[in-house]
This record gives sequence, C-alpha cells and structure tokens, in this order.
Amino acid sequence: MKIKTLIMGTCLISGISTSAIIAQTSGCAPSSSQFDFSVNKVRTTLLGGGDQFFDLKSAKYEVPKGSGKNPIYGGAIWIGGYGKENVLKTAGQTYRQRGNDFWPGPISTDANNNSVANQCIDYDKHFFVSRAEIDAFKKSNVISDNIKNWPGNDANNHPLAPYVDIDKNGIYEPIKGDYPKINGDGMAWWIYNDIGNIHRVFDNETKIGIEIRQSTYAFNLPYAGLDQALFQHYQLRYTGTDTLDNTFVGIWLDPDLGNAADDYIGCDPSQHLCYVYNGDDNDE
Repeated sequence: MKIKTLIMGTCLISGISTSAIIAQTSGCAPSSSQFDFSVNKVRTTLLGGGDQFFDLKSAKYEVPKGSGKNPIYGGAIWIGGYGKENVLKTAGQTYRQRGNDFWPGPISTDANNNSVANQCIDYDKHFFVSRAEIDAFKKSNVISDNIKNWPGNDANNHPLAPYVDIDKNGIYEPIKGDYPKINGDGMAWWIYNDIGNIHRVFDNETKIGIEIRQSTYAFNLPYAGLDQALFQHYQLRYTGTDTLDNTFVGIWLDPDLGNAADDYIGCDPSQHLCYVYNGDDNDE
C-alpha cells in the first residue's frame, strides 16, 4: 500500500472552568458568519456555529493554498456528558442538514443582561488580527480596526478574547496600549454556546450550558510541515448547575482525501495524533 498524502491533526483544549448561570433565554438564529482564514499555505472557511472547513455547500480547506485541493470537508467540536439522574447531555455540529446545537455569542452571567438572543446577533462574527498589525501598533501606536474592535471584554467588562492588559485594570483599552494576545502570525477568535436555542443535531433538547471560545491560528514560517499547518485552541466555560460525569470532548472531522470512498483513518494515542490516508494507490 502506498501512502500518497497524509493528514495529521491536533488541537489544544484548555481546562473547563465553571460558574453559576444566571439566565438561559432562548431564541438565537443559526450563525451566518463565514470567515476566510488565509495564513501561510492554508486557506479555509471558518463558520460561527462551531463548524468549519466548508461553506455549507462545498469543501473549503485548501492546502497548499492555490492548488484547488481540499482534503478536509468539515469539522466541529463535540461534547457529551451525564448530568443529574444520568441524563445524557450532548452538543455538536455536522453539516447543519438537521439543524444546530451551537449558536454565536457568550452565555450571560449578569442578571441585568439576560438576553442570549441579543448577544447572538452581536457576536455572530469572527475577529481576526495579524502579528504584523500588533508589531506596528507596539512600534508606532498605529491602532488598526482589527485591534480597535478586538472583543477583549463584553458589555459588562467581563473578559472575553485574550489581550495584553498594560495597566492591569481588567478593561481592554488599546488607546492606553492594550493589544490582542495571539498565537501564530495570524489568529481568528470567536465565541459560541449551546443554550441559544433547541438542539437538533443529536435530537437532544437537554442543553449542557457550555460556552466555547475558539481561536484558529497559523505561522508564516518556511519549515516543512509547519508552513501548511493550522492550529486550534478551545477554551470551554461550563455554566451548568449540576456536575457532568463521564464527560468527553472530541473533534469530529470529515476528511475527503481524493476519493472520499476509500479513505482510511488511524490514530496514535501516545502522540495524541490522528491521521488519514488513501486505501489504494490511486487518490483520484
């Protein structure tokens, strides 16, 4: 068997933090945000509802950029665990053919701001900033729109997207020297939750109460492999009131390596690594 092309994937998931939830007002519409992420030799579409790598119609994970080759069709984070009375709670995304389990925006913890629906509209977007913009800002204090509009805090000054807080006052103020804290040479950040409306993907209306802050980044470096790599980081904030037992967090991925009907998959748990390769010598 000849392996002509290999896809290797990894992701970073931070510790799950907890806080008491104040309100769970439903009524969010599915995310409409689509962001064209293009750094190094990777170009892909990121959606705002926990799904990515396609534009709801076709594959959009192009590597090398400009080649027209899209070896991944879709991907999303999946979460599941057991709550009180052994009730299974799950949330995930696939192709949106059955609906959604995630909606844009943070989960409010302020009794005076309990409309998740309003926050869904406000945060149905991706926030991107480049290393070059940050370097220019630090050198000459040029505040780009991406730096100015970085969502360091919500409307109640609760922290959201990571940033360097120069005066340590807990408020994102680029006019005072604060700037986004990013990984890589370009990073997109967005936020979504599973309580904005009814779950449809898993036919499970039991909401978890999870907020996900996701960042996607890449490096403009000439090293083989790294120049075609995409990195993902997930920060999970659990706002439920009961303990989740036997909870698992994973990444659902749909690779289409040439002919999608002959893809083989494997994993190396010791390396936290999954891989995809062709099942025959013709990858179409």
